Amino acid sequence: MSPEQYERLERFFLEARVLPEDRRVGFIEGVSRREPGLRSELERLLSHDERPQSAIDALAKGGAARMLANALDDSRLAPLAANDFAPQATPFPRQIGPYIIIRLIGQGGMGAVYEAEQDDPKRRVALKVIRDGFSSPHLLERFHREAQMLGRLRHRGIAQIYDAHTLPDSGQPPYIVMELIEGPPLLKFAELQRLDTRQRLELTAEIADALEHAHRGGLIHRDLKPGNILVEPRSTPAAGGSGMFDSIEARIGGQPKILDFGVARSADLATLTGEADTGRLIGTVPYMSPEQAAGRRLDARSDVYSLGVVAFELLSGRLPYDLSGKMLHEAARIIRDEEPTRLSAIDRRLRGDVEVIVGRALDKDRERRYATASDLAADIRRHLSDQPIVARPPSLAYRVRKLIKRRQAMAAGVAIAATTLIIAGMISLRHIAATRRADAESQRQRIIAVEEAWRTYVGAIVSAAAAVENHDPDLAVQFLSAANQGRNTWEYRHVSARLAAYGGLMEAETPIATAAFDEDDGALVTASRAGLIQWWDSCTAALRHAISLEQEITGPAAFSENGEWLVAAVGSAAEDVVIWQSETGSELARLTASEIAAALERNYVAPVTVIAISPDGGRVALGAEGGVLWRPGDGERFGWLCGTHVSALAFSADGSRFVSGYRNPEILETAFIRAFDADVAEPLDRRIGFPYRVKSLAVPGAGEIALVGTGKNNAKFVILKTGQKRQGYGPGLQVDAVAIDPRDDRIMPKTVPGLPVATATPDGLIGVYDRNTRALLRRFAGPGGRVSRLAFSSDGARLHAVAGRLVRVYHVEPLDAITVFRGHQTPVERIDFLGDARLVSVGLDSALRITDVRSGAVVAAATTSAESVRCLAISSAAALLATGHDGGLIRLWNAETSEALRELQTGADATISALAVSADGARLATRTATRLTVWDSASARPRWSATLIDQKTAAPLAFSPDGALIAAGEGDRVHVWDAAAGESLNPPDAHAGSVTALAFSPDSGLLLSGSSEGTLCIWDLRAGTKKTVVKQHAGVVRAFAFAPDGARLASGSDDRSIVVWDTSRWEPVLTLTGHAGGVTTLAFSPDGARLASGSLDQSIRVWDSPPLP
Repeated sequence: MSPEQYERLERFFLEARVLPEDRRVGFIEGVSRREPGLRSELERLLSHDERPQSAIDALAKGGAARMLANALDDSRLAPLAANDFAPQATPFPRQIGPYIIIRLIGQGGMGAVYEAEQDDPKRRVALKVIRDGFSSPHLLERFHREAQMLGRLRHRGIAQIYDAHTLPDSGQPPYIVMELIEGPPLLKFAELQRLDTRQRLELTAEIADALEHAHRGGLIHRDLKPGNILVEPRSTPAAGGSGMFDSIEARIGGQPKILDFGVARSADLATLTGEADTGRLIGTVPYMSPEQAAGRRLDARSDVYSLGVVAFELLSGRLPYDLSGKMLHEAARIIRDEEPTRLSAIDRRLRGDVEVIVGRALDKDRERRYATASDLAADIRRHLSDQPIVARPPSLAYRVRKLIKRRQAMAAGVAIAATTLIIAGMISLRHIAATRRADAESQRQRIIAVEEAWRTYVGAIVSAAAAVENHDPDLAVQFLSAANQGRNTWEYRHVSARLAAYGGLMEAETPIATAAFDEDDGALVTASRAGLIQWWDSCTAALRHAISLEQEITGPAAFSENGEWLVAAVGSAAEDVVIWQSETGSELARLTASEIAAALERNYVAPVTVIAISPDGGRVALGAEGGVLWRPGDGERFGWLCGTHVSALAFSADGSRFVSGYRNPEILETAFIRAFDADVAEPLDRRIGFPYRVKSLAVPGAGEIALVGTGKNNAKFVILKTGQKRQGYGPGLQVDAVAIDPRDDRIMPKTVPGLPVATATPDGLIGVYDRNTRALLRRFAGPGGRVSRLAFSSDGARLHAVAGRLVRVYHVEPLDAITVFRGHQTPVERIDFLGDARLVSVGLDSALRITDVRSGAVVAAATTSAESVRCLAISSAAALLATGHDGGLIRLWNAETSEALRELQTGADATISALAVSADGARLATRTATRLTVWDSASARPRWSATLIDQKTAAPLAFSPDGALIAAGEGDRVHVWDAAAGESLNPPDAHAGSVTALAFSPDSGLLLSGSSEGTLCIWDLRAGTKKTVVKQHAGVVRAFAFAPDGARLASGSDDRSIVVWDTSRWEPVLTLTGHAGGVTTLAFSPDGARLASGSLDQSIRVWDSPPLP
């Protein structure tokens, strides 16, 4: 069978497998007439498709050669299948966790993917499972990282993760539960649907939207190709409409979904983990960017290039480079050095804008490429809507430079002569056109310069925000410096404020042995291996002064409270222990190796491996093949746990006891912790066992409990008297260091918020958790590399971390510009600011709360009505709250005190479905299914009413800020009236999807409407036209808020995100995420320094953007 026959067979198979049985028979007969030799093979493939162990979805992802080879038993296809999953004849389990296995989708040496059924909610899912025997710590860490990365991505164009189990336990392999995509890969879908060029460009733009969402989440795919993009067919026919703002499913019959983020990398992950990809080829060669082929560090523009290759192939049917038969190094050289085939050379219909757009995405110089995937999508949509595109063909001078660079081996004379001729021709042409085009060209260059500056700014802001999300403050600072021209914008100030949670980075000349807060002096004191004690300003990281001990620290070390005393192991084998007075560097006491051996009743010297000092400096505990308690004041020494391997020590915050982690050499498979009296080392409470080595300990208060970090899995709280262990904190990795707020050791219910605890894991990340609820409060990047020490300040407000020569201070209190307020028991329906610092919020249950956003104190809380509230509206300027109830009843309340003011009986029998209050509180608007009515708030008399065209859908109402206009959504239309006279100012205009949100600009000149399709329509009220339509959300748009100056707009959606828009360009500049439910309401403070959001998750988030100093 020839390769051409195999291609036709694959196409026939993909078409036949989706046909109903009655139509499939006729299809096979047609194939038999056209290709008699293929019928039997096609029937064998279809029969193989029906077996439970078939890998059809693997075929859909590019495994066609392997599928054909397996089904047809044709060894000639083996080389084509070499890189696909190697199928294993392994019976699959009936159930994994709560998921019932239906069939095997695909499998390989390390794992398998199953189609499974979830019971609650009822749905089919894809289950990615690691095979037994391959659960190495590194692989589990990578698997856990993939689950975390995928969990952050929520977009209609990305396969969604539903659940993850990344910790191996008894009989339960690690797995990720994902959305099951039932559709062909991109190129096959385009072929089967016979998509035209316009539809293929729309597909590309939609993929770019999904890619941009991943990039804004700080992720780079690194292996984007047609096989990793499946298109889920539309389940039902589209109901009318074919405009460019219809959904992608309606326009092309399917929704593209990017998947296989298994080799994805956080944009800044190399910095955090030390796992740079420099020098390694990761990805699929034909779709690699030049920098990827060169093994250099990648950013989002590498994915833009890969998408350009995908677009090239989607439009032309072939790749931009012919790499067939090429060795890997030669293929990489071609991608790096050779120019791609021009689209117009394959299909002349693609010349012009399409060729320029794809060419810019494929530019070898990533500085000339589209800076973001959204830029690529925007240019495609400009072309589709017959607007000028931003991209321009490469200039002649640029092509000359590229030619010279590619032909450096040319004889110098030939190169100079050719270049001279080209440049001369260029100068001549420019001279001829100069007089006519000088002004136009100058203007165009200014526009391009402004556009490039804008793209640079947005790219820098997005990258800085992603770096903050990925806990890399130093990289975020670098990106912010590139966006410095926008220092006064809301998004710049917000990202800057989030960096305030990170103190400066302090770097010693040699590794740091220990550190402590000097609370009296506002400093952080460190001791390095070189014997240098240094005091740093804990806010600015500036070095204040230093003292040399004139002796190296060769073993463990510890400071007493406030860094007053330092104890450390010294000597060539770390066999002696010395105490110094930190400020002077004078030696106060020394415990020799022979004295340690005598305390342990042995005749040999062992190195000191772990050390701790009581807060007052009066007791020292150390481990050296057994434990010794030393009282430097009177020289007394007490041996304990002789012959054991002591791995961790910590004194309680009050110094009354200490806790030791150790192993008995005779039972190495078990580790223990135990509390001891800090005066004479008498054992207290009970011995508590752990399956792994105890690496770190923290003991708050009087030592009733201990936080234990082990060599595997999460840190756990232990009640020392009973041995009870509470569920752990952390992502499931081993714990290098732990810390606990020292102020309290009470055992509290798990539902009551408590003080913070912190853990550091081998990936260099620090997690801060609520001690009782175990909720993750903060996530920080360590100073660099693995963290060896963590400690809270005495008030729990700050945390320091040591890693090698580096130490950093973190602000645990909410200084990171995002404050979360909880208290509502139902979804938050409306929020607004009462002044700059007080926030009024109302829940679905009509509970009203007024919160001081600076202190977090609840100023007032009340229930506005015992009856069901159908809708509500707030005027913060008038401190007026209106609630709508059954039977046409309206109640008015004082929004500051929740005092009932008056009732308004509309006389309507129907339920009031929407309310609006004018900014001054003088007018109130109500709507039922059939009528819109405007009322005088003071007299409770109607001013005018209008019959609504759409009588089915409840849609929003909004007054303009000046109170002159009122807008209403009517199904898929928007209508505007004069609020005083009731005169209709414009005929209803069509809208993409149902109208779900409305807002006027501060000057009342623009009206925004959000839709069920995720689009934003901007209406120019003065011109009476639709200004533009933009789309960034993956779900229904529910809320808008304009900044007071009108320069920024925030939009909230069911997709749980908030997008901040530049209103001069109507382009997104920042995406805010964090809510666990859809965003229902938004409000800016009057000074514009805060943005508040309410959500279905019953929480309120306040996003700060304070003025910069």
